[in-house]
Amino acid sequence: MDVWYTTAKAIVRAYLTLFVDRIHVLGQREIPPGPKIIIANHTNVTDSFIVPFLVKEKVHFLIQSETFTLPVIGRMLALADQIPVYVGQGQAALDAALERLKLGHAVAIFPEGRLNDGKTFHRAGAGATVLALESGVPVIPLGFYVPDENARPIKSHFFNRLTIGRWQFGGGCFVEIGEPWRISNTVGVRFNYREIRRITENLMARVAELVQQAQGYLGEGERKVSQLLQNLEQTQHEMEIRVREAEEMKREAEGHAAEDLKKAIIEFEAAKQTLDDAWPEGQPHFSPFGARSSIMSL
Repeated sequence: MDVWYTTAKAIVRAYLTLFVDRIHVLGQREIPPGPKIIIANHTNVTDSFIVPFLVKEKVHFLIQSETFTLPVIGRMLALADQIPVYVGQGQAALDAALERLKLGHAVAIFPEGRLNDGKTFHRAGAGATVLALESGVPVIPLGFYVPDENARPIKSHFFNRLTIGRWQFGGGCFVEIGEPWRISNTVGVRFNYREIRRITENLMARVAELVQQAQGYLGEGERKVSQLLQNLEQTQHEMEIRVREAEEMKREAEGHAAEDLKKAIIEFEAAKQTLDDAWPEGQPHFSPFGARSSIMSL
């Protein structure tokens, strides 16, 4: 693997290390080796940073040609052998991608062609479908999901156009990996526009399902945490009840003990008084309770 691609991976790895707490890889965790076409939804700029770490092969992205004119970044993309897509020259980009697939590499395509708002997909281009028909390699669909609170929109001017891209800063990124999909290249499909559109829409429907599954995983995690908190609160409530019951039992026991002691004192004093009254007048007074003693002195 060439030095420039390795350098580019190291740069995006540094970003992921700094700003992404964890990457949750879900679904088909083991992606088959060999040439493949990777497609995904395009909600965050930073989602693409994760793709090279999901596969062992070198990944070539199809990227808008204007990006290659940016200082430093554009030069790095060119040196890392990424594929520019020029307006009106989509087939040339697909031809270049086909050559990379023949080398055993992977090609990544965001069929929407631009960032979406995270709620709805843009109409997908058919490039990934056409490339799959021409190459015969499997298509690996991915669904990316980053909670809104972990993504920040950044405005910039790109060729005199205001662009807004979401970048992830903190939190986790959820990636649902779908089953490999081989598109059957039946006779005439390559030139059948309606069939190509149908396949493309099916692919994007699968991506949408994966995004929902990734969102559901987060929801399930939140439900588990909520249930755990509820259980802890219930346990705490039960413990408080038991403590109150124990304190009440203690107070009752102390109350009964005090009453018994008071009763014993009264009985003791009464017995002493009875003995004093019955003692013969003029006789020495030897009280079994002690001379001139009183229980109240205890």
